[in-house]
Amino acid sequence: MSLGLTKKQALDIGKVAGYVAISAVLDYLISITTATEFGQLTPVINFVLVAFKKLVTAEK
Repeated sequence: MSLGLTKKQALDIGKVAGYVAISAVLDYLISITTATEFGQLTPVINFVLVAFKKLVTAEK
């Protein structure tokens, strides 16, 4: 059993971290410009980001 990550696993983890970071930044910007609390829109923003990615990427 290997405890190290493969290059693909590390890339997948990096992509997820990127989505989470983008989602948090967008939620923060929305929360300071509207009357919402930080974190309330995170699920909606995550859904929109994933849906957008699925629309622009080709199926393999």
